[in-house]
This record gives sequence, structure tokens and C-alpha cells, in this order.
Amino acid sequence: MKHLGTQSDQHRFPGRVVELVDTLALGASAFGCEGSSPSSPTKDVGQKIMGTQRKKPRGVAASVIVFAKKPKSFLMIQRKWEPDRGKWAFPGGYLEVDRETIEQAAVREVKEETGVQITQADLVLLDVLSDPGRDPRGHVIDIAFLVIFDEMRKPADSDETKTKWLTLEEASNLSFALGHDRLFKQARAYLNLS
Repeated sequence: MKHLGTQSDQHRFPGRVVELVDTLALGASAFGCEGSSPSSPTKDVGQKIMGTQRKKPRGVAASVIVFAKKPKSFLMIQRKWEPDRGKWAFPGGYLEVDRETIEQAAVREVKEETGVQITQADLVLLDVLSDPGRDPRGHVIDIAFLVIFDEMRKPADSDETKTKWLTLEEASNLSFALGHDRLFKQARAYLNLS
């Protein structure tokens, strides 16, 4: 996985992205999620991060912005279920706690939701969405990655989503789900797309 790592990014995120990704490497149990036990050393880490009196996040998720250079297009999914039914988002989903890394979750979710195969080496860390009010289901920490292809790859719909490559112009006019409008703006800036 590559990190954006520019000076401006380091100032915008003051080390929090690196800290969060390092913490996620310990597993979601570091956040006090399922799998923790009182004798678990990761529970102590989770208490230091979250505080002993605070609520635990609902989950950790990965979102992947898949971009094709020719033609300039984004791989998008249209949600079939609530929340935000009918709105568009980038492929992604929840980390399987104690079973995979966040990068593995990103690869798995893109394949499950779109039929498009990516690799961990393709992933560039783009952003972290952590606003507690972003997802109506609860506080979800979403680690966002960018993948860049030279050309579009054939997608497939799933039971959960409708999948489609959308041009920059089409994507610019969408109603985004779950705060993904922020990810779209971040990707456009990173890719120097006006």
C-alpha cells in the first residue's frame, strides 16, 4: 500500500492517519470491538485510544475509489438498501474483525461488490472518514483508498449494488451516499481533475 505522504497531507492530518493505520494493524479489537477480553493486551490499547468511558465505534470499514484514466471514469455502486438507498458510493464495506487487514478488506469488498479484481499493491491511502454522524447506523471509521487503472475493467452487479463506470462529468452530478462526496473531491484533487 502506498501513502499520499506529501507535506500538505502531513499538515492536514498531523500524523493521525499514520497513527490510525498503525492502530488498525493491531486489529479492530484495539478499538474494543468484538474479540477483546479483559486479559487481552489490545484492550489496554483500545482503552488508551477510546477512553474507558466512551462508546466504542460500530465498526471499521474500507472504501475504494477506483479510477480509470481512459476514459476518465470512476467505478461506482448504486445502493439498493438503506441507508441512502438509490444514492451512489464507492465500493467498500466492513473489516472482518480478527480475520483480515484493512487492505485485505478493501480488495475483498471491491471484488464482492463490483466483480473487479484489485491487489493490495494497487491501494493508495487517500483519506479517513471518522465523523460520528456520517453513517446513520452508528459510528463507523472508514479508511479510503484510491486505485488507478489505465483502462476500465468490466464490472458486474451484485445482490447489494448496481455497478457502473461513470465519467467525471456524470460523477460530478451525483447524490453521494455516506459522505462519499468528500472522497470524490479528495480523489479529484489527488488526480488533478478539475
